[in-house]
Amino acid sequence: MRQTSNRSPWETRNGRSGLSLAVLEEFQMASGEPCSHLEVISCDRLHQNSEGFSFANIATVKELASLRSHGALVLIVKGYARKKVQALAFEPGRIVECIISVRDPLQTSYESRACTLVNMASDSSLFVEKAEGEQEIQIDQNPKMTMFCEIRQTDATEQDWRAYGSSHAIDTYVMEVIKSLEKDQQVVLHKTMEKPGYVAKKLQVPEESRDDLYRLSGRSSVQFRPARTAYDPAEDGIEILRLPAPDLKIKDVFEQASQGKLEGFLGVFASQHSVYARVHPQHLAKARRFWMPGDTRFNEQNIHMQCKLHFRAQGFPAGIHIDQVHEALRQAKWNVIVQRVLHMSDLAVAFVASDSAPPSPRILTSVATLHIDEAVRRPRAISQSTSTAQASTPQSSQGSSSASPAFPAVPRSFQPSKSQPVQGSLMTPIAANISSRVDSLEQQLARVTNELETVKTEQKNTSARLDDIAKSQDRGFSQLMNAIMELKNESSSPAIPSPPPKVQKLTGKGS
Repeated sequence: MRQTSNRSPWETRNGRSGLSLAVLEEFQMASGEPCSHLEVISCDRLHQNSEGFSFANIATVKELASLRSHGALVLIVKGYARKKVQALAFEPGRIVECIISVRDPLQTSYESRACTLVNMASDSSLFVEKAEGEQEIQIDQNPKMTMFCEIRQTDATEQDWRAYGSSHAIDTYVMEVIKSLEKDQQVVLHKTMEKPGYVAKKLQVPEESRDDLYRLSGRSSVQFRPARTAYDPAEDGIEILRLPAPDLKIKDVFEQASQGKLEGFLGVFASQHSVYARVHPQHLAKARRFWMPGDTRFNEQNIHMQCKLHFRAQGFPAGIHIDQVHEALRQAKWNVIVQRVLHMSDLAVAFVASDSAPPSPRILTSVATLHIDEAVRRPRAISQSTSTAQASTPQSSQGSSSASPAFPAVPRSFQPSKSQPVQGSLMTPIAANISSRVDSLEQQLARVTNELETVKTEQKNTSARLDDIAKSQDRGFSQLMNAIMELKNESSSPAIPSPPPKVQKLTGKGS
């Protein structure tokens, strides 16, 4: 098993290398030309003149949503994220979902990854797409979505919990359902998870089978729900209604809709002690009249409208009624559903929903100028400074709600955007200021240039000092050798000639 900590990150940023492309031949330009001239570049240094591939998370894509490059620039997002990218106001033609080959530098391995290509070029002729080989093996693609089939003891009747509150019972129920839909050969089944009071089974089903399974959600207290987070974009073709009676069991709501033959009903589910119903957008008015008769939030102008976008309108006087808020915004040619009015000490803030953006982020009234900004759901930052700031925020203690009891409280994560109002569609996220980033990069480049000049000067000084030291060492060595020779000459004695050898005289007797 490979250790996850030893794997390369998806992004390349802050000098840390991430994944790289293994086979550039898998891509081609929109004109059919190869992309061999493009390289993988860091995602934290992208600008209008950038060109190449860059691995990026969805948060980075959101920051760069307004960037349009002069050359071919492609962001590679992990997983199939077309809906998430489109929610950031990217045109569908810029997005390509495909499977690519990547290389992990730390693991020194090659892998296949599902990804989403986001073309950032301003010219569509510079878009990059998946190349089509001449001898490819054709494999049918059937896009899947992940959902859970689950039952909770708190949301189920006693009879249903006894019948379906086990792994074996849920497995049997799921097999019966998918066989009745004739999808048993197209559904991927995962291991069933069982905990005290909760049983769930993960499924991967064809996307076209979504509504068929949703219509059965709530039957026998067993519900089908998608594998989503609170920050994912809304599902297409569905409007979710929070029902005014949270004490109802989901089976009761399912039977009410079935007996009433409610058109467009796509099942019911429970979450966080509340009950929700799914409805097709074409039948919203009938569903709201069926479950929410007499609700003051709805009238003939807005009862059929989807809640696609959520906004916060500031500047109303404290004590204003929901009907007055709706009428004021209607006169500004903006049809909304007033979901909640939060009364402060002197002012009131209205949380509204609509299927379109306001005509202007500022609306002039006889009382004050109304400031409207998008209420964006963001993850809560887990930090000491953030938690301290949230703890010291006085709004929760000063405000009181005048909304209808049927409307759910706005979650804390539904905080209004702190950025300046955006002209036009408020769906477009406020991206980073490109000019300020360029200025910052230029300042960094100037600092690096100055540091390089300083290093060059220090290197020259060091070289000069090394030359002086070498010359000094040469002079010292010469002086040392001369001193050694002088000492040798002084210590040596003069040469003394050797005496002549002695010759022995020989004498004879007869001389």
